[in-house]
Amino acid sequence: MNDRSRNNFHIFQILFQILSHIFNKNVLDSIMTAIYDCQPLCHCINSFMMTDISGHIDISPCCNRLINITFTRPRTDCYSVNLLLQIAEYFQDCSVFQSEVLGMGLTYMNEHHLAWLLASWQIDVDTYPEMGCKVSVSTWPYKFDAAFGYRNFMLQDENGRRLAVANSQWILVDMENGHVVRIAPEIAAHYPMEEKADMSYAPRKIAFREEKERLEPISVPKAFIDTNQHMNNAQYIRTALEFVPEDFHIRQVRVEYKKAAVLHDQLYPFIYKDDQIIKILLGDAEGQAY
Repeated sequence: MNDRSRNNFHIFQILFQILSHIFNKNVLDSIMTAIYDCQPLCHCINSFMMTDISGHIDISPCCNRLINITFTRPRTDCYSVNLLLQIAEYFQDCSVFQSEVLGMGLTYMNEHHLAWLLASWQIDVDTYPEMGCKVSVSTWPYKFDAAFGYRNFMLQDENGRRLAVANSQWILVDMENGHVVRIAPEIAAHYPMEEKADMSYAPRKIAFREEKERLEPISVPKAFIDTNQHMNNAQYIRTALEFVPEDFHIRQVRVEYKKAAVLHDQLYPFIYKDDQIIKILLGDAEGQAY
């Protein structure tokens, strides 16, 4: 397969993922089945690339530096624990789309045996979006340092009012040997740097010295595994939010990733709560965090 054919196929896969969330996925499955049968597995799209959304979707580069995803939010969830997970998924999707547009997407990363692994999240929510409103999701990197990349995200309503903002730290890893890799100039050149978002930046590391309760373990299911064969970043948040009361109003979530969980790993939840904060450690039986 030549480069042009490979790129066209990759673009078609992206479009399929988008269309499958607008139309009945079964209508498109028969078309893709024959194509997948004759293509290498390395071209498979990340199953978490798109969240379960519908309505108007506009994916477009803005000033060659970020991507806006605009859609009508059809959800009826009324609890912040559910809304927060959706925001995290939208941010994650947006970073995937930006890398694709900038030529640093799954095709490039697979060919060079590289992957960006998320080291930490900080998501601050100003106002949760109302049901049916249109929102815009944007992302941009603001710093590369050795093997580390730093990226901001923002959620805005259709009038440009900020609803949520996030900071994240990523690590570039060689997937063949698991070693951390310095970000090469040819990779960095594809990502124009922008100013850091205006937000209060919390430390990356999360202290967890308080007395905590250990609950029954959760086995990592297939549905949580991404194209790196690790538990997807947003699924840690999904799992942790199961232990947050529905009436607990979340204004900030911070996540620190220690090691990647894989299929059938046993995640033991360790819980600490008070009136203002809930800390949830997902770890092994000895309390070593994932």
